[in-house]
Amino acid sequence: MPDQAAQRRRPARRGAEWAGNSVAVLLATCARRVDGQMPDLASGLEAAEDHP
Repeated sequence: MPDQAAQRRRPARRGAEWAGNSVAVLLATCARRVDGQMPDLASGLEAAEDHP
């Protein structure tokens, strides 16, 4: 088993293993989630610019 420092350097691998997926699947899922949130984030930023 790797030491704790080695485990901290690989959070994507640990997350993927926890979820039962590969790192590629984990990162692709995250990318789709972020991409899908972009319109909401952009409108939130625009609304924030309207406030002093």
